[in-house]
Amino acid sequence: MYQHAKGIRPISIDAAIAYAKAFGCGIEEISPTVAMKAMEVAALVSDGGRNVLKEQSAPSYQRWPFEHVSEREYYDLTPEGQIWVQAKTHASIAEARERFGVTRSKMKA
Repeated sequence: MYQHAKGIRPISIDAAIAYAKAFGCGIEEISPTVAMKAMEVAALVSDGGRNVLKEQSAPSYQRWPFEHVSEREYYDLTPEGQIWVQAKTHASIAEARERFGVTRSKMKA
């Protein structure tokens, strides 16, 4: 982290992802350059990444977890829009965990 912060060593996309998760922020706040590269890659995923996202993030109970958010609206977004929503959702979950506490679900994701 010291080498990244001081500009001694460039931040890789893997490091940027790890930092963003740890700090609860978007990759663009860690490195705008890496964020742009991630968006460029996401835009090149065929069919907007719908199949990749479903296969990687589908919970074991196979149900869309957001009652007030349409699954169709989410998948109609561009890959960049989906990444933005995911980052905002991640930050919101972190805030909710801090504000309301955490309970462990009996379901495995």
